[in-house]
Amino acid sequence: MRRVVTAVFLAAIVVAECAAQVGVLGLDAAGADKSFEDLKQEGDFGPIERKPTVRPSLLSADQRWAPGRKSEFAGPLAAKKPSAFKVGDWGCVTCTFRFLSKVGEFECLAVPKLRNADPVLLKGFDLSDVAEGTEFVLRHPVVIQETHDITEDGGGKRSVLVLNRDRFDSFYAEMKKPETAPSAAPGAAVAGDATSPRAWTDAKGKPLEAQARFIEFKDNRVHLQRTEDGAAVEIAMTELSRADREWVRDELKRRRSRN
Repeated sequence: MRRVVTAVFLAAIVVAECAAQVGVLGLDAAGADKSFEDLKQEGDFGPIERKPTVRPSLLSADQRWAPGRKSEFAGPLAAKKPSAFKVGDWGCVTCTFRFLSKVGEFECLAVPKLRNADPVLLKGFDLSDVAEGTEFVLRHPVVIQETHDITEDGGGKRSVLVLNRDRFDSFYAEMKKPETAPSAAPGAAVAGDATSPRAWTDAKGKPLEAQARFIEFKDNRVHLQRTEDGAAVEIAMTELSRADREWVRDELKRRRSRN
């Protein structure tokens, strides 16, 4: 009989302690089945603070930057993964970067936060307040017109793409420039005839192809046929010299006028 009385007494103590805990948490019996996470959300503990991951931008954000393809400035870069970036691409980069090191006052090496991603050189940004390891989204349209050789820790050389902010405005203005009347450019074809071979140079004035015939312009790339061996050659429009780009526009206008 004593054992029964003792068991009943201990059970009463346990129930009383549970009721006291529920009272401390501000709950009645109806809320006693809520989880501890629910109690932290709704009870006297107050709501849980969930701070979103904030990645700073460099120099705030350019109003033309777009996370998707809705903006006219989005360009091919907005829809590409960093592994697919190439010379001739332009527009808004939407991936997250990690700052590696400064190369100059307005240049730095950064790497996309993706597995096995190659580093790139960013040009045209004030990096005075950016610490090593900082993660950020590049909220500015850029253009890739060149590569840059860097020296690795072992002493070897490595070529990386240059994402240039400073050149974007002039590049975009020229790309969108209205076509002018045909001009007498060297190597221009006579109306109705095939285009004559001509020499082609890059944006720095260096020869690209000694002699090549213009075939077509497609996907922002100039398609040529080399005179020497008849091989097909593709060159990004942005890689060509200004004179060559103007010649291509004139030739396209001539072709449209003949059709």
